[in-house]
Amino acid sequence: MSRPRLRFLASNSGWFVARFVKALSSTWRVDVTGLEHLQAVRDEDRGVIFCFWHGRMLELAALHAGKDVGVLVSSHPDGVMAAKIVGPLGYVPIRGSRRRAPVAGFRAMLRHAAAGGDLALTPDAHTDIHSVLPGAVALARRTGHALVPVAAAARPCRRVESWDRFEIPWPGARVCVRYGSAVRVAKAADERLSASRELGIRLCALHRQLESELTEQPRRVERRRRATLSGSPLDHGCRPRLPPPGERPSYVQLPMVGRARPSTARVARWVPRFVGSPNRLLRGGRSPPIVG
Repeated sequence: MSRPRLRFLASNSGWFVARFVKALSSTWRVDVTGLEHLQAVRDEDRGVIFCFWHGRMLELAALHAGKDVGVLVSSHPDGVMAAKIVGPLGYVPIRGSRRRAPVAGFRAMLRHAAAGGDLALTPDAHTDIHSVLPGAVALARRTGHALVPVAAAARPCRRVESWDRFEIPWPGARVCVRYGSAVRVAKAADERLSASRELGIRLCALHRQLESELTEQPRRVERRRRATLSGSPLDHGCRPRLPPPGERPSYVQLPMVGRARPSTARVARWVPRFVGSPNRLLRGGRSPPIVG
């Protein structure tokens, strides 16, 4: 689905899209890790600023729904679309962006944080994809909240044809969410620069880990499926038992696939070098002595 169609649906029936997101997220197999980092910030009695890249907002929308988290949305039509979706989900949309009403959005975020609420924003932008802009660090310095990086990925999913490659997980998809260690911002200028750099490094590292995990799992499943179909002893972990040097083999453990008996051609590939003729082995005859 293209981005203009999503805008049309959200602008005309935002409540319906919000209910659809709730129903869709209830079918996902969500795997959340790294909650100890979030709990460590809670134990310090500090607020949280959730930071995540553009394009991964839908996976996270149902995770903190109904907790009055202030979400920074742009005045762009995409931001209007997001506001009409996250509002019925229990979030507090705050209008503002780097180019459109930046001061008003920053002040609104400060007021929401002063009231004791958590915040959520995307530290990157259209012109700086997957790079942390200084607004998130400045907000953390003013509010005293900790920056908590959050990464999300889903398989299978549909990626919208847009600059941020917005992900829409399919029903029943596996959704992985990972929290990283929090970044605490000090008042010194050099430390603010290092905090911005550290936040970007942690976000990129979390996304690389999730993508590698979700890419490796289908490969393992495919290898297991092919091994089941081929009946290879190397894939099943059922290797023929070799006799000690100088002794004749008493028996050979042949791999079985289900209840099917291995064919003569398969046995000929596996064991002719140390048990002699596979035909005589299957008939129960004696194997010729091993020479050399």
